[in-house]
Amino acid sequence: MEESKPAFDLSTKDLVRNEWGSIIVLTNGGDYVKSIFKLIVLTIAISAFAGVTQASETKLINLSADHNIQEVFPKGSVLSPVVRSNASQLVFLIVRDQNLNPVEGAASLLTVHFPNEVQNWLMPLTDEYGVSQLTLEIKNQPPGTSVLLHFRVVFEELEASTRDSFRVWW
Repeated sequence: MEESKPAFDLSTKDLVRNEWGSIIVLTNGGDYVKSIFKLIVLTIAISAFAGVTQASETKLINLSADHNIQEVFPKGSVLSPVVRSNASQLVFLIVRDQNLNPVEGAASLLTVHFPNEVQNWLMPLTDEYGVSQLTLEIKNQPPGTSVLLHFRVVFEELEASTRDSFRVWW
């Protein structure tokens, strides 16, 4: 019959009391650092997984039948604040209501003021998260110039606008 070994053998370890009176088990320094590192990595992984799980279960919008959108607040942004003179730029629009809930189905006209021309783009309707995006093709724009974006947003009888810009740098 095989002899059973204890799960934790204190006979090969050194016991020390710290300044608070707790007993500390000293092991080989490398083992201790590895153990602490593994514990930290495991804690981060569990926290991240719990956060992702919780986020996937959280609804971003809670609309009841009596929810009434009285005002819309658009916010435009770009993926890159600086682009090349021949590149593409991803433009985002986020529309929220007076309670900061996403507004689905808002329409937007994007006016792009390039240095030498003005272009108008109809952006896709905002999705369930209040987001719309559009890719602009930048062609032969002079370096060192700014491109102004003006968003005009309409939802039912409500209107609002916002602006953003980016720079053509090289």
